Amino acid sequence: MLTGDQLNVNLPRLYSDLAWVWPLWEELDQYRPDADFYTELIRKYARGQVNTLLDLGCGGGKADYHLKENFKITGVDISLAMLENARRLNGDCEYMLGDMRSVRLERVFDAVLVNDAVSYMTDKVQLGQVFATARRHLRRGGVMIVGADHTKESFIQNEITVSKGGGDGVEITFIENLYDANPADTICELLLIFIIRQSGKLRVEKDLHTLGLFEEPVWTEQIQNAGFKPRRHLFITEEAGAKREYTFFACVRD
Repeated sequence: MLTGDQLNVNLPRLYSDLAWVWPLWEELDQYRPDADFYTELIRKYARGQVNTLLDLGCGGGKADYHLKENFKITGVDISLAMLENARRLNGDCEYMLGDMRSVRLERVFDAVLVNDAVSYMTDKVQLGQVFATARRHLRRGGVMIVGADHTKESFIQNEITVSKGGGDGVEITFIENLYDANPADTICELLLIFIIRQSGKLRVEKDLHTLGLFEEPVWTEQIQNAGFKPRRHLFITEEAGAKREYTFFACVRD
């Protein structure tokens, strides 16, 4: 079993000292539509029965909370703190430390989910490594579901999102700001600000994330290079009173 030191990575604060806020951010029910969407795509494209699912970059396990109703879940994440959140939430699932670009579990699954965590891949090589990892862990006829949180085509410059959460005497306001300082490169910034009120005391924490930002043809190119034929789907949500569309790809392993 790997340790955090063996991975030798510097993680954003949300995945280290601020990981405790994750269970307080968004209700579990908010992940139900996402999980239902993934399940629908998996059942539509997978050849044969689907029992097992590998969640690459599982984070705190909120999607798994719903997905485990239909699949036996194995989750992999690079953050020990997030894995602890996931284990507390889903004691009946298997969670393992690993880098989605290079982890090798030496077994195969009926389906692989690659969602939010792939946003941290900042060049085409890293994207390709993730899709190669997914293929390595898929049986023939199994399906990979890939979510592109942001593409250059859908990116909204300087977008700000505000939400609230809390519990057990803690109130938190979450502010997210997306910014692309150089449209010519393949990265953008996500700034998170946490306004935390706890036991009458105020603290403000900030956390800067570097994300990948690619044109949609780059996603399809790297998926194809890994040996898949991507089928594009849109996941439509209502967020803060506005409709948002997210691009997903369903990919069967031949």
